[in-house]
Amino acid sequence: TVECPEGCRIGRGSILLKNVTLTASVTLGAHVVAMPSVTFTHDDDVADFATFAAGVSLGGGVRIGRAAYLGLNCSVRERTSVGSYATVGMGAAVLSNVPDGETGVGVPGHPIDREMPARNSP
Repeated sequence: TVECPEGCRIGRGSILLKNVTLTASVTLGAHVVAMPSVTFTHDDDVADFATFAAGVSLGGGVRIGRAAYLGLNCSVRERTSVGSYATVGMGAAVLSNVPDGETGVGVPGHPIDREMPARNSP
């Protein structure tokens, strides 16, 4: 089961699976999906349609934009944001803001290079 402490709000149609933790003053928008063992810390604010893969951890005061996707076991530093329609890759450590529509990967987290190398390049 998932407990919703006083001061936390869970939006309509949201799905929180086993061992999801909400600490204090967490706000989840409508239709948010949190897979098992996601941790939302104090003062996190999550917009509608965001998705959290298993094991995601958010520090305090994090802002997650509309329809953002956070991959398996990634972590987001306190007081940072992940923009609307942004993606955070599996295992990433987000230390600074991820802009709208961007993809952050790695440790420390950084924008992914969207240019694909030529097939036969060295």
